[in-house]
This record gives sequence, C-alpha cells and structure tokens, in this order.
Amino acid sequence: MNWHNRAQFLAVAAQLMRHILVDHARGLCRGKRGGGTRVLPGKARVVELRYFGGMSVEETAEVLRVHPTTVKNDWRMAKMWLKHELTPKDTDGG
Repeated sequence: MNWHNRAQFLAVAAQLMRHILVDHARGLCRGKRGGGTRVLPGKARVVELRYFGGMSVEETAEVLRVHPTTVKNDWRMAKMWLKHELTPKDTDGG
C-alpha cells in the first residue's frame, strides 16, 4: 500500500486497531451492560485517532478536516462518556 503521509498511515492503523479491540470486547461482554451502547461517530473517530493512533490534536484535526478546537471538544466529551460507561454501576440498588 502506498501511504500519502504519516497521518494517513496512523489513521488507518488506529481504525484497524480499534475494530479489533471492539470486536474482542463485544465477544467478552455480549449482552452485559447494554451491549449495544454506542458513542457518536465523530467522537468515536476522535478517540480512534487520538488514543489508538497516538495522533496529536493538530494531526487529528487535519485528518478529520475540522478545527483543532472541535477535536479538543469531542475528545473531552468522549472521555467523559467513556468514564461514565466504564464506571461500575451499583446493581443492588443500594
């Protein structure tokens, strides 16, 4: 494959890594805690590029063709959502 630049390579690698990890997690957690809960696509893509791809805010903005402030806001919101979803819930009601 011919890569146009580092950002394109990292974007593809991040997407593949995310898909592998998500598929694995779905296999482990199928049916638990709402199994089908999803993040908004734009925020998921920011997480994919920033976390799995190791891209900077500026690199992520370039790939997504948005302003870096948009990336920062989506990154902040996605982290809050992930924290909420990954926090153990009290299942006995007490």
